[in-house]
Amino acid sequence: MRRLGRPFSVVWAAMGVSNLGDGMRIVALPLAAAEASRDPTDVAAVAAATRIAWIAAPVAGTWADRGGFRRSMLTANVFRCLAALVICASLVRDQATIPILVVGATALSVGETVHDTAAQVAIPSLVREEDLESANGRLLGTETLLNQFLGLPLGGLLASIALVIPFVIDAASFAAAAVLMCFLPRESRQPASSASSFRRSLVEGIQWATGHRAVGLLTLTAGALGLLSGIFAAPLVLFVLEVLEAGRTGYGILLAAAALGALAGATMASRVVARLGSKRTLIVSIEIAGGSLVAFGLTTDPLIAGLLLAINGAAVLVWNVVTAATRQRLVPEELQGRVAATYRMAAWGATAIGGIVGGLAAQQMGLIAPPMIAGIGLTACAVFVVPIPADALVSGASSERTEP
Repeated sequence: MRRLGRPFSVVWAAMGVSNLGDGMRIVALPLAAAEASRDPTDVAAVAAATRIAWIAAPVAGTWADRGGFRRSMLTANVFRCLAALVICASLVRDQATIPILVVGATALSVGETVHDTAAQVAIPSLVREEDLESANGRLLGTETLLNQFLGLPLGGLLASIALVIPFVIDAASFAAAAVLMCFLPRESRQPASSASSFRRSLVEGIQWATGHRAVGLLTLTAGALGLLSGIFAAPLVLFVLEVLEAGRTGYGILLAAAALGALAGATMASRVVARLGSKRTLIVSIEIAGGSLVAFGLTTDPLIAGLLLAINGAAVLVWNVVTAATRQRLVPEELQGRVAATYRMAAWGATAIGGIVGGLAAQQMGLIAPPMIAGIGLTACAVFVVPIPADALVSGASSERTEP
């Protein structure tokens, strides 16, 4: 394994530490919502709150481009630590109502938006262009291993003992990550300036992302995928508890199965791209992801459901590695944060909206509806990738832009 340098290793370690705690919280938060209410719309509201701040992601991207990824990631980790502690307090006092969980989830979403956007700025700043797939694969693979493969089942197990335990560990992980970020050298970034200049920088990033042919189409696709993923994921905890009857621990194990597939996807993404090319890889990954969700909605067997989630996780992770490396390769360094944030605003902002739609669909049509809608929709999303020239994903040909 090629060494990518000490600064990258520090960021890698900080993200790994916080991802372990995050994985436990990802399981515990919907379980806390299901404990407070079995209404699908209430559970979906908490799920949507975990992504809602991504709607304002370009603001976080502009801040990261102008102030540097180190400051953004450090501040975000401190803020997320405090937000997790507030949720801990509400659980200890038996006051974890749906409104309080929504507020806490929204605060964590704000911190996540700032942190993850800054991380996208860090990667191309710390590694060479030829190492982008490797660096993204390591980060996403570590996230999958610690956040999902270890964090999810451990979170389900600890939540079955006491719901507060995963949130305590989550807060501690953010504190540890903040300390690690202090070991990075300070960056030289644009000096602070007027609000009007900040707005110009903000608009510049959005215009570049939407005006670039390849990046613009990928951003549009990300929005559609995010909407459909939200529809599927928001009521998933109720599907597991009531249709599969797998219980709290089973919920964590099923999410870990998806993580196991994602880990496999992270390790094989670069080889798949080398064999199929970026464009074919993106199309195949979408089709596999969609088909697995349709099949998931038709099963009542937890073992088959776990296998299907693993397949889905592998396909989604391959998509994420390819699109992240493509953006980092094509976007000018000074615009990395804003363009990445615009992409993630489309993806995660739409996920929040999809969560509400998924809750309503489950309430009106039953818990089988969300995975069926999401799966069929995902298979249709390949139509957005087809118009992208294959060489636009890997070479300077993609620098062609349409004027906004």
